[in-house]
Amino acid sequence: MKYQEFYSLYSSAIDSPDFETFVADEGLPPCFEDYPDEQIMHIFKAIWTLRDNPTRGIKTVCGLTNKAISERYRIPIRTVENRLAKSSDGVRGAYDAIMLAYCVFVDEEII
Repeated sequence: MKYQEFYSLYSSAIDSPDFETFVADEGLPPCFEDYPDEQIMHIFKAIWTLRDNPTRGIKTVCGLTNKAISERYRIPIRTVENRLAKSSDGVRGAYDAIMLAYCVFVDEEII
């Protein structure tokens, strides 16, 4: 899945009032054509988990520790901790947090 497709799904999740509406509104986007059926719902849930705080979503979905995120992606540990301390990363999330989430999801083979 390309970043633009990922970000479009993320933005849709932000705008949706609940998970069921998010999935129903999206249907089966063309970017899911190459994914097995059982992985599609997992991807929807993972993106939904990111909507309020992408950094916290990474930890929840991928099970990475603060230290692992810091070391693997060369982000200062304090930056990771600061992002986790926020209740959210703003209405759409900080762009760098969303980009990091995409990179982690690709690396962890979530998408």
